[in-house]
Amino acid sequence: MSPKIELSKSTHEYLVNHLPQLNEQKMALLNDISSTYAPGAPVDDSAEISNFLDHYAHTVQSLLDQAEVLDDEHKPLPMTFIGCDIKVREVDSNQTHVFRVVSPYETRPTAGHISYLSPLGRNLLLKKPGETLEVKAPGGTFRYAILSVDHPRS
Repeated sequence: MSPKIELSKSTHEYLVNHLPQLNEQKMALLNDISSTYAPGAPVDDSAEISNFLDHYAHTVQSLLDQAEVLDDEHKPLPMTFIGCDIKVREVDSNQTHVFRVVSPYETRPTAGHISYLSPLGRNLLLKKPGETLEVKAPGGTFRYAILSVDHPRS
C-alpha cells in the first residue's frame, strides 16, 4: 500500500480542477502543432509533447489517488505543478527567482511566467522543495535549488 500524501483542501481542489484544464490545453496545443507543420515533417514533436503531458497528468492523478485531504490550508505543496509559484535559488549566482510554469499560451517571461515546454519549465515540473536541478538551455547550463512551491497569487 502506498503511503498517504497529505494535501490541503485547496490544493486537492486545485489539482482536481487542473486535470481537465490540462487535457483541454493539451488538445489545443497538439492541434496547433499539427496545423503548423506539413504532414510528415521531421520537426513534428507532438508525440513527445503528448507523452510529456500524459506523464505529468498520470503523476498528478496518482498523487490525488494517494491523497489524504486535511483541513490545514497552510500545508505546503508537495511538488511543483503547472500554475504554481516556484521559488528557486540559482546555485552559481545565489540569486533567488520566482517562476510560474504555465501553458505556452500564457507565457510572460517578464512576469516570471515560463512555458512548461521550455527547458526550465520541463525541469521544474514535479520536483520537490529541497531538490536541485540542472537545466541545459540555449543560454547555457544553470543549476537551481527549489526553495518553495506555493499556490498562484493573483
